[in-house]
Amino acid sequence: MVGVYDRKFPSLLLFERVPSSIQARTLGSQFHPITWINGAVAASHLALAPLALLGAHGEAKVNGARATLFGKPYVDQSDLMLWHENEKHAQELVNRCDELYHKLKQERTESLLANDRRSTR
Repeated sequence: MVGVYDRKFPSLLLFERVPSSIQARTLGSQFHPITWINGAVAASHLALAPLALLGAHGEAKVNGARATLFGKPYVDQSDLMLWHENEKHAQELVNRCDELYHKLKQERTESLLANDRRSTR
């Protein structure tokens, strides 16, 4: 775990955060992978896994890193809370992001074409 306080107070990481995460795991919490590399398991899995393994299309699921009692990391899915109440807002956000992406892509393409025209003259 790397955070803002790690640089200012390195003893917090060693003497408070790690033992408290270990304690949470021994009490049954799966949500404390402790190290950043174990937390990155979910992102790596989502980038490399086939879409068929990620669940049915249209289901609102959250993929996240989990850890066993002994610290072995794994990826698990859980339901997204309050999805039906916020589905409209999520779709609006995705649409805005798509618009920004297409606008940026068009600007970059036009810029590259303009540079190519200048260089061929």
